[in-house]
Amino acid sequence: MLETREVPIYKNHELDFSKIRKFIGIQQDDLAFLIDVSPSTLRNKKISVETRTKATPIVKIIHHLWELSGHDESKARRWLREPKERLLGLTPIEFMQINPKINTPIIEEDLRKQLYGEAMGV
Repeated sequence: MLETREVPIYKNHELDFSKIRKFIGIQQDDLAFLIDVSPSTLRNKKISVETRTKATPIVKIIHHLWELSGHDESKARRWLREPKERLLGLTPIEFMQINPKINTPIIEEDLRKQLYGEAMGV
């Protein structure tokens, strides 16, 4: 289970999609597209288990970036906005937006390997 205590995407230990948007630096419609829900779903006060489950890859990316950046939100956001050679010169955000269901897990796996080392994934 992901530790929620410090990562600034929670409110009262619940995912807060407005905080996720702010952390990543994208608009609500873009976040909805990344997690495959309608924008109105993200506006609901009560977020369903299904929506939270769909958001898991993005949440993991944020958790990994939080650790890799030394708990620096601006560094984490900058990483998401800087073009990466291994992503054909795209930023991670651009790469995920091409095909979120395929590319978002690729970004999460890349960050997990950076955080825990290659051996953890073998």
